[in-house]
Amino acid sequence: MPSITAPSMPTVTAPHLGGGFYTPVAPKAPVMDKSSATVQEQTTVTPSDSVTRETQRAAATAAGGLGLTATDLTSMDQLGLLSSGILGGGSLSALKAATAKTSSAPADSLLLQQILAQLTELKAQLEKQDLPAAANRQETTANRRILRFVVNGYDVLATCRDVYFSVPETDGSFLLTGDRKYLSNGANRSETFHLLFAAKAAENGFAQYGVTAAVTQDYTNEYSFLYQLAERQPLTAQRTGNFVSLRVNDPDWKLDLLVALDG
Repeated sequence: MPSITAPSMPTVTAPHLGGGFYTPVAPKAPVMDKSSATVQEQTTVTPSDSVTRETQRAAATAAGGLGLTATDLTSMDQLGLLSSGILGGGSLSALKAATAKTSSAPADSLLLQQILAQLTELKAQLEKQDLPAAANRQETTANRRILRFVVNGYDVLATCRDVYFSVPETDGSFLLTGDRKYLSNGANRSETFHLLFAAKAAENGFAQYGVTAAVTQDYTNEYSFLYQLAERQPLTAQRTGNFVSLRVNDPDWKLDLLVALDG
């Protein structure tokens, strides 16, 4: 097996915007997405908030778009490249410290952008090499999984075709990535979502996470629940035992996400 060197730590700067959309292969067993009938967020958005959100989505697309999927991350994990955490080398804490000093965007949003950029760079390095057969890969036996993912009564989990959980960092932070195939307005759609659960100070004895979302799509669909989720930030999740719950209970938009982590 060829030697694979993890990418060096990039200088944290405002992300470069650009890049095109990835055209996915034909989806398998598309599921009707009722999100086209939902009401979009009606809260007021300040210009700075709008720029931050658009920057986050554009940066995720520039970092690889749908080219960086849950399937890709699972493959890299099976090769042992991500077996020790989000970036596979314990460098997340240093990246957190660097992004905390940057004022161009909220720290967690910028952190997620930098994580996606590094993972995309690692994927590009792998694509240039002749990888060994699957028999030589490490097998993962993690019990991390989504137990419930419902938005406005619609089962988003049913449209997820592949899901990846990173190994939690020493502080509990982890990345959740999912690939969706669904049907919207009679058209087959594909998108990949990334949810960064960044550990925060505990409250009332419960571990807390700041949750930042990024979504990339084959075609911009503002009615997608994951697109709308990326608009609703920052969010806070709470951990109880091995379970992490994220809930939104607005009058016109409700989310119930429950995930299980390793014991």
